[in-house]
Amino acid sequence: MSSIRRITKQNKEYPRLLKEIFKPPALYVRGNFNKADDFALAVVGTRKPTYYGQQTADKIVYDLAQSGLTIISGLALGVDTIVHKTTLKAGGRTIAVLGAGVDDKSLYPQENRKLALKIEKSGAVISEYPLGTSAKPGYFPQRNRIISGLALGTLVIEAGFKSGALITAHCALDQNREVFCVPGSIFSEKSSTWLETSLFKTFIIAFLARSCFEFIIKKLRQGLFINAGSIITFYYEFLGRIERSIH
Repeated sequence: MSSIRRITKQNKEYPRLLKEIFKPPALYVRGNFNKADDFALAVVGTRKPTYYGQQTADKIVYDLAQSGLTIISGLALGVDTIVHKTTLKAGGRTIAVLGAGVDDKSLYPQENRKLALKIEKSGAVISEYPLGTSAKPGYFPQRNRIISGLALGTLVIEAGFKSGALITAHCALDQNREVFCVPGSIFSEKSSTWLETSLFKTFIIAFLARSCFEFIIKKLRQGLFINAGSIITFYYEFLGRIERSIH
């Protein structure tokens, strides 16, 4: 195990992208950051991926890692583990963000202890939690803002309704970062629940709002609306109907 050090946003090596989030935390670091981490993508997903999810994670991440992107994930079992292993297989850089201390005794999950050792040789294993901090359920949602904060965008590969991956996606949106989602079967529990999230509903409303705007422009050209007031009334009545039907 390499030496563990604590850094803050005042340190030169502190990740540039993470400095942009609200109250950037101090970090405990095993391994190293470098300039390549300015071009990073977070990839997260369920702890119990389907075979399709496993294949998708392996294929997409391998190509992205070979292209030179640093890949960020959370070292959890499932998709996160595949993401880190595939990045290393591709000869790329990966950073693992933990919901516990980074020391050997606290590292979670312990099943990925050997994987963490491999990651720190070419990337970094980090946490905001002090050494000796054991994993607790509440720590994982908290650390997800760091996963998204380290990256230009977040890619979700299969996520149930209460999945931490969706929390990471929401964090990315709050941080004004991109969010991507691998399409899956609408009949799969790991992807159909995406349809029930407010995140998906937001996308739908935005799409329909744009369609409504284009419709109004078309009718304006045809002389349908008499005045600006009728345009505004129509627009907001239309959006109100959309939101009521979705929620």
